[in-house]
Amino acid sequence: MKSAPGIVFHPSVAPHVRETVLAFDYQDLLQMFFTSLYWGRSPLGSFWDRLPEVWQSRARRRRVPFLDEVKVHSFPFWESLRLAIPGPPCVREPLSDLLWEQGDHAFSQHLARRLPEKCGFVYGYDHSSLEVFRAAKTRRFPCIYEVPSLEWDQMQTLTRQEMTAMGQEKDFYLQCCERHHIRRTQRCRQEWDLADLIIVNSEVTRQSFAAAGYDTERVRVVPLGAPPASEDSLQRWSPSPRLLRLIWVGPFTPRKGARILREALSHPLWPAGASIDVFGSVPMPGVALNLPADRIRWHGTISQEKLWHVMSEADALLLPTLADGFGMALTEAWSQGLPVITTDRAGAAELMTHQVHGIKFHAGSVEALLEALHCFSQHRPAWPQWRVACLELARKNSWTVYHEKIVAMTDDYRLF
Repeated sequence: MKSAPGIVFHPSVAPHVRETVLAFDYQDLLQMFFTSLYWGRSPLGSFWDRLPEVWQSRARRRRVPFLDEVKVHSFPFWESLRLAIPGPPCVREPLSDLLWEQGDHAFSQHLARRLPEKCGFVYGYDHSSLEVFRAAKTRRFPCIYEVPSLEWDQMQTLTRQEMTAMGQEKDFYLQCCERHHIRRTQRCRQEWDLADLIIVNSEVTRQSFAAAGYDTERVRVVPLGAPPASEDSLQRWSPSPRLLRLIWVGPFTPRKGARILREALSHPLWPAGASIDVFGSVPMPGVALNLPADRIRWHGTISQEKLWHVMSEADALLLPTLADGFGMALTEAWSQGLPVITTDRAGAAELMTHQVHGIKFHAGSVEALLEALHCFSQHRPAWPQWRVACLELARKNSWTVYHEKIVAMTDDYRLF
């Protein structure tokens, strides 16, 4: 008997959301994709076409290639309002945070009122699913819940500890998040309790919820995928006999290990010839001050195409994260043949083999980070073999493999 198509919904069109949508669509299991802003053949899409290229590049991320747009429904008001907020970060970020929360509630309420009479399942994400799940339960639609991050209280506690260690405990944005955290976590707990099946992307994520007392019997681990492996990247890389060229990809935040890197950069045991280029936003400028300019350089956010080129020329990606449900920067690096230096708290690190695809070290330790850098440098003769192994790892964990796993997981759970 053919499975019934269902609804996938999320306010963004982030890569992991896009690939989940395509996974179900390729198996004719997608009835609707519901999102906020969507760039496509619509009046809104025509509006984006008239904007400067930098804005068009951002808009193109808000679409799902190869998806019939008849299946796409959008609710753009709140996200459009949030993105239009002017002013410096100290003003913009707290207001954006409040609009994000209100927008998620309105997003879920809007879809809940418009659920069809027949639907094979609803597939939502944390903080934007509560009203939809409640409505789905009245119609006996199976509810699938994906949680990309580690347990919410643990994440907030970790952020507070890191900010305090950096002397940023009075940060206005942190204080705003603290005031709203209990209410937001309660909402996510209710979504968790309503779900029939819960998807996380790593064992470290599952364990974080189990340790916090959540029922994890319904939890299944499905690692995210990697972009297509780039064979050309091996030819673009030219090693230096004395330098260690590191890159950081993604926001430079305490949770990602900004404090650990700051302390390592100023440590006398920082490897000679090592430097790091940061490609990503710096939400809290204070964390980027007073660092040695010969060891760290700032580039801001760049396009995906430029990032592939940067990855293919670097020696390693450094991600000293303290808590990452997955860490897609790692799979992106492997797809370009780039070894990684990361921690045991990065979910994607569960896919790698130590001293084959890079170096794995204990999270939260400056000494462990420095030791990992020296270990990586000592294996310089093996770097070419590691880069080949990284490409193979990306092939074994491609988005196509993810498509198969996510559909098989839900099917095996007998939801359909």
